Amino acid sequence: MSKTKGTNNMQTILNFFFGLFAITATITHIWTVIIAVSESGVIGWILTAFLPVLSELYWMFKMFGRMDAYAYITLAHLILGALFLPVSHTHLRPPATVLDLVCRLLLEKKK
Repeated sequence: MSKTKGTNNMQTILNFFFGLFAITATITHIWTVIIAVSESGVIGWILTAFLPVLSELYWMFKMFGRMDAYAYITLAHLILGALFLPVSHTHLRPPATVLDLVCRLLLEKKK
């Protein structure tokens, strides 16, 4: 397998997982908005709309013991979200994320 083909396959896999993550993160955020509105009314909705990560952290901790499925799914999305955050290193390309860095290092290791 050529280097270019391997890189393209890895990028395709990363794009798939990022797309899947984006869809499930959106669903989780909608779930957070529903919880915020039902628990805190309009103020909860406004805060959740403008501070999504902080509100998801808040509701995740508040829902442990009451709605564990939501709490664990939100926790997983917050952890996985960190993998898709852009990282800043001088040797990385501008849109590089932690996952891009790991894949690039694994591909270089195969050489």
